Amino acid sequence: MNEQYKKVYLNYLEDNLLGNELQVWLNHVIIDDKPMKLSEQIRLLKEAGFKEIQVVWRFNNEAVYVAKK
Repeated sequence: MNEQYKKVYLNYLEDNLLGNELQVWLNHVIIDDKPMKLSEQIRLLKEAGFKEIQVVWRFNNEAVYVAKK
């Protein structure tokens, strides 16, 4: 996760969650959540038989794509 996005998201969590719920999400975001590269996601879609894969929006570490099977 890039540092700017991480700061924004952590601030959001701290402003909206309390106690144990906050700690659970912080552990998830910092320790457990390891985003897959877009190229790897596309490769897996192809392996699963999807065709015509198109990335329609991309910003920082987020993307929206469509695929037809």
